[in-house]
Order: sequence, then C-alpha cells, then structure tokens
Amino acid sequence: MARVALDEPNLTSDTASFISSDTGGGLLEDVWGWLKDLDYGTVPAWLTGFSLLLAFQIFLRDRRSADRSQVDQIGVWLKLEYERVAPEGARVENGKFTRFVRNGSALPVEIVQIAFDIHTRWMVRDLAQWRDELPVWDVKPGTGVVQMYSGRVRVAPEETWDSGPQEVNFAHLAPEHADQLDLIEGLSYEIRWVLMVDNAGRRWEMRPMVGGAARRIRWWSRRRHDYPVEWKNKVTYGLAVQYHKLRGGMQALIQKATSKGS
Repeated sequence: MARVALDEPNLTSDTASFISSDTGGGLLEDVWGWLKDLDYGTVPAWLTGFSLLLAFQIFLRDRRSADRSQVDQIGVWLKLEYERVAPEGARVENGKFTRFVRNGSALPVEIVQIAFDIHTRWMVRDLAQWRDELPVWDVKPGTGVVQMYSGRVRVAPEETWDSGPQEVNFAHLAPEHADQLDLIEGLSYEIRWVLMVDNAGRRWEMRPMVGGAARRIRWWSRRRHDYPVEWKNKVTYGLAVQYHKLRGGMQALIQKATSKGS
C-alpha cells in the first residue's frame, strides 16, 4: 500500500525575513523550527487512530446495551378508576388506582420504588356566563397533585404483577366553584421514576413517561432529594444530615437567647 505523507509547512521568504528581523530571532525561530520538525503522521496512521476510537465507542455502546438488556424489558403503568357523575350530582372526591409491573425478561427483577403523581381535572362554574337556566362549566386542572411512592416488590420472569385497587382521596385538589370531576379525563397520572435492581445487582432509574434509556445508578450518580435513604449518596446525605443538625442547634440557641432577653 502506498503511504501518502502530509505536506510539511515551507518557510517562505517573508516569514524568514520576519523571523530574522526579530530581536535575536530566538523565540520565533525556536517555535518555527518546532513546527517544521513536528511529525504530522501519515494518512494510514490517522485512519488507524480513528478506527481504534470508533471501535472503542462501539464496544462501550454494546456493553451498555448488554447491561441494560433486562431493564429494557420492564414495563410499569397505572390504571385509574373513578365514578363519572353529571355535574349536578354529588361531587366525586375519591378514586382508585392500580399499579402494574410487567417483567418480560427471563430473570427476576426487584422494583424498589415507583414515584408517581395523580392529577385531576374539574368542571368549574363559569360565573361570567352562568345562568340557572343555562349553566356553563369550564374544565380546569386541580390546585395540586397527589404525590405517591410505592414499596418494594419482586417480579418473577415473564409475569405481570399488580397491586390491586387502592383508594385515593383528592377533594383537597378541587378549585373554587368546582362541581364535579371532568367526565372525560378527570384523573390522570405521571410516573416520575421507577427505581429497580436487576438480577446482577445493578441499580437503575427508569422514567417511562419521559422516554429514553434507563439510567444506571452508580456511586457518583446524581440522586433526587426524595429517593429512599438507602439510595442516597452517602457522602452528600451525611453532609446534609450534619447541616440540618447544626442548623437546628443554632435555631435552638437563638430561641433560648431570645427568651432569656425577654
């Protein structure tokens, strides 16, 4: 195979005169000499280097895919139920939710936590257009969400686990002048994250409502503030505990000093 060398820079007469006109020409001559003598390599050498980098990148991608092969087959979802009543009827303030976990892999998986929010939508009186003979309602979201966290569950291979129906009250989320839950989408949910441990003991965070691949949780990974205690970073969690202890002690001392002064 023919080897094609990259052209080296040539010292032009203008550049040479510029260097020689410098005071002693020492620094510029040294720099220019270094650039002239620099080995720019050959085209095959550059191609070999790029090939190695590409092969390493492919290896890392395949390794991550292999590590994620089990958690990619885990599905988590909810089923919400509530009674649909006309706005003139008694207001519905309770519903039911059921959690489902599908393990499509050939190995067991442990679900550590499912963090999810339940949202509400209400039929609210439109007072600007309201008439007793012709009532008008506007659909508005609730004043907040119901945040919930599930406990641990182990799901066998090729099985679907469900929690069974569980009741939830959302009366405190009704806006002012709300008569009833929306008849079409009165309840909805958002899974914020799912924490799981695969059969090899690796920890993962999955966010099915956002999309994308599951995130491997390592010792240096960023944790969320409402993760379970055993999943928090031990260093930052310890610092946070000491900070709150110190802050509580300072507040107690200030309160004590204030009470003495009064």
